[in-house]
This record gives sequence, structure tokens and C-alpha cells, in this order.
Amino acid sequence: MSAITMWKKAYAQGKSALFTLLVFVGAPISQTIYGMLLMNFILSKAAESGFTSRAASVPVSSAVLA
Repeated sequence: MSAITMWKKAYAQGKSALFTLLVFVGAPISQTIYGMLLMNFILSKAAESGFTSRAASVPVSSAVLA
């Protein structure tokens, strides 16, 4: 059962929602935000150093596409 469903069920029964449900919902969101910040940091450092992707500079041949 999802955390939101359990929260709704507890609310319908007049009980307060468990704090652990908030953790189950909040942890994936915080990890997504952390990953986005880390990606932006890495990309900015790569741009500062003049790094360019070799994959972007290699022309795609028609043999690869076939």
C-alpha cells in the first residue's frame, strides 16, 4: 500500500498520520533533488575546464544507423 493511501486511511479513521509515511514520501524526492544539484555541479565544472564530449564531436556514419 502506498504511503498516500495509508495516510488517507488514517485520516478517515480520525488518527494522525505516522511520521514514517512522511519519510517514505520525502526521501525519494530529496534524492532526486540531490542528484539534480550534483549533475549541475559536475556539468558546470566540466564546462569551466573546457571539456567536450567525444561522442558529440564524432560524426555518425550511415553504417551505424543501418
